[in-house]
Amino acid sequence: MNSKIGALAALAIGLVFACPMCFVSADVSAEDDATEFVLGAVGDIATTQLPHSNLNRNQYDDVARLATDMGLDGLLTVGDAQHNDGTYEDYMAYFDLYFSTLHDTIYPTIGNHDYSMSDSAEGYFTYFADRVNALVGDDDERLRWGYYSFDMGSWHIVCLNSILGHPWWYWGWNDTSPGPAEAQLAWLDEDLAAHDGDSTGTIVFFHHPRYDWESYYTSQSWGLDEMLYLTPYWEVMYEHGVDLVLGGHNHNYMRWAPQDAYGNYDPAGPRQLIVGTGGSYFWGFKHNPWPANLEFGVDDSFGILKLKLRDGSYDFEFVSTEGKVLDGMYDQVCH
Repeated sequence: MNSKIGALAALAIGLVFACPMCFVSADVSAEDDATEFVLGAVGDIATTQLPHSNLNRNQYDDVARLATDMGLDGLLTVGDAQHNDGTYEDYMAYFDLYFSTLHDTIYPTIGNHDYSMSDSAEGYFTYFADRVNALVGDDDERLRWGYYSFDMGSWHIVCLNSILGHPWWYWGWNDTSPGPAEAQLAWLDEDLAAHDGDSTGTIVFFHHPRYDWESYYTSQSWGLDEMLYLTPYWEVMYEHGVDLVLGGHNHNYMRWAPQDAYGNYDPAGPRQLIVGTGGSYFWGFKHNPWPANLEFGVDDSFGILKLKLRDGSYDFEFVSTEGKVLDGMYDQVCH
């Protein structure tokens, strides 16, 4: 057994918060299907420190090993693959050191740390140039901002840039005129509409969550605004029957019940899963009460969301770097 894993088990920190009646037993598994695809999803991965013996930080080597062992058809990196500055040099020195063998299977999305040193997220777009260019094509607007879509079997999968329109990031845009945020939103509506009749399931992934454990650090002026600007995207996703919305930014795992764009429980709405558990460090759940529609959370285990996609149905599991299934739902029927 890996010494870090053994030590982690011995610590038994016990920082997992859960709604006991909401956990679905991981003993049930779906039958294999010839059209089944396996996707992984994880974000908030590498830092500017190499992996070491502190089990609460910089364990992204174990996350890379887990992704490799899963034999994935694709890996969605849900933002901030490289902290804290997202430069190309840092991507090469840290993230690439452990994820290079997975590069050709990665479907990346951009995070806020990718803009820390560059208004154009130069490090991200340089490192993922071959992946983004192949997925976006020759659309100049989307090449600049990095949103795209692709199909996996009968599933349609969409990547967005959640930084667009971000209220605490000064872009110098005129709020009364259409800009890149409006262009992305219009594209999303058109893209989902074009696949309404021929896809049996839909995933949208981006970095920032619409729904969160709390407004970040209880700051109303900063935290709630950061989430509310995603409401128009959720309105479009709800209209087109998106099944899953995946994100990161929070360095923990969260499973939310299906909801509409305004936080109301609705079985017809997308289910949000947050997987900011890529090995950088943890954000603990510090406050009560448990938010409405948040069904399950883990704040002391790095790991990967494993998705099995079939025509019209799917399974998902949150698997820790120890190989334990900490959460799971199976045979979920698509909208």
